[in-house]
Parts: sequence; C-alpha cells; structure tokens
Amino acid sequence: MYEVVVVGGGLAGVTAALRARELGAEVALVERGRLGGHLY
Repeated sequence: MYEVVVVGGGLAGVTAALRARELGAEVALVERGRLGGHLY
C-alpha cells in the first residue's frame, strides 16, 4: 500500500515523489509518457 501517490512525472511531480520518499513515505509515481515533463 502507498502512502503518497503522485500523478504526473513532470519536474514538480518527480520532486514531490523524491521528497516524500526522503521523508520515509511509500510512494507511487504515475506517468503516461516520459519522466521530466515537456522540456522543449
């Protein structure tokens, strides 16, 4: 079971997931494309 679910793997989503993990939470990151968002 996850304590935190982050929807969207853009810059903010990845940062939130990493920070939650640093704080000890079980984290799921859901993204349909590539991580990192749309950096054109």
